[in-house]
Amino acid sequence: MEKVPLSASTHLARYLEEGELSQLELHQVVLAGIPTAEVAEFLSAFKSIPKRDLLAVLGLSEKTLLKRKASTMTPAVSGAALDMGGILRTAVNVLGSMEEAEHWLAQPAVAFRGQRPIELLATRQGTQLVRSQLVCMEHGVYI
Repeated sequence: MEKVPLSASTHLARYLEEGELSQLELHQVVLAGIPTAEVAEFLSAFKSIPKRDLLAVLGLSEKTLLKRKASTMTPAVSGAALDMGGILRTAVNVLGSMEEAEHWLAQPAVAFRGQRPIELLATRQGTQLVRSQLVCMEHGVYI
């Protein structure tokens, strides 16, 4: 399937484009912290998933996001944001559009025993499950 690039407006796209940064460079970006404004812009790219659900994945409150507006996110939040961005990129590539990717992320899935994929992104283990499911879907294997 042809790769659909993330919109440049998501700001995290510069970290997620394949071949742009090595894994070691991404590690350094996460340790330094992604600017809060970039994370906020990324979250605003979602049209149908409520912001509170996205913030829950990152382990943030709206108040914390606003308070840190002029600084950078912690490494934990930066890593979670990049993981979410990577899942979104993969979902867009597999499903064909941002709208379809958001719809899939927000709907309960049989493969996840009725949990929504977006909820699973709150942990590394859940993120890996979602990533694996998307790979299966890309290859036509639906569980």
